[in-house]
Amino acid sequence: MMFSLAFTKHAERTLEKFEQTISQKIYKNLQKLKSDPFNFIEPLNRPKGAEPLYKLRIGEYRAI
Repeated sequence: MMFSLAFTKHAERTLEKFEQTISQKIYKNLQKLKSDPFNFIEPLNRPKGAEPLYKLRIGEYRAI
């Protein structure tokens, strides 16, 4: 099953602020999530009943 990615406007603006090589690396790694997201992400500790959040490590950066 293929998944899709959706970026918030805030995420898009943040990616635009990085150097082009860094933003391309981040985007490339995020694209991997479309095939099997749970192979790459880690859950974040959240209070009971809160919406689950996950992180993806991309070098020194984290995508939530």
